[in-house]
Amino acid sequence: MWRSWPRPIEETYESPSSRIRIVKGDLFDEGGHLVIGTCDTFDTAIPNIIARTSLQGIALERLYDNDVARLDADLDAALSSTAPRDTVTKVGKTVRYPLGTVAVTERPPESSSSSHTP
Repeated sequence: MWRSWPRPIEETYESPSSRIRIVKGDLFDEGGHLVIGTCDTFDTAIPNIIARTSLQGIALERLYDNDVARLDADLDAALSSTAPRDTVTKVGKTVRYPLGTVAVTERPPESSSSSHTP
């Protein structure tokens, strides 16, 4: 019975000093920074490339009120000092960035139309 009792799932690291915890709830209601994975071309096209029900699709809806142009502008600004790795021929964005590239954007202010009820 002791082993089956629900426990928090978390891991603590010393270098860098951080803790990763899995919690139940709405990620977008949590305080702090969000980390949303993407491909190396930072595609944003909904629904042709990115599914509306994916974390990226939900972030576009909830944080950017489905404004792809604004998200693309924020990503372009965040990636402006990163040299692309190469290009690829495909639908969507074609400029590839090195593996591990991070585009840091500010969380957009909440708009009244993007509020929701879970």
